[in-house]
Amino acid sequence: MDYDKIMEIFDAALSFLTKLLIGVGALDADKEPPYKPYLDDAKGLVDAIKTAMDK
Repeated sequence: MDYDKIMEIFDAALSFLTKLLIGVGALDADKEPPYKPYLDDAKGLVDAIKTAMDK
């Protein structure tokens, strides 16, 4: 499984979602999205799983 490619696709999808929400006025472009802390936690969890699987 190519972890880096999966994370690249994941980041691109979230970037698209954020830009879409800013475009329709659901998010303020000057502020971080309200889901940013959860996103960081999810990425940390995925990194921990990858590290555990690599051992």
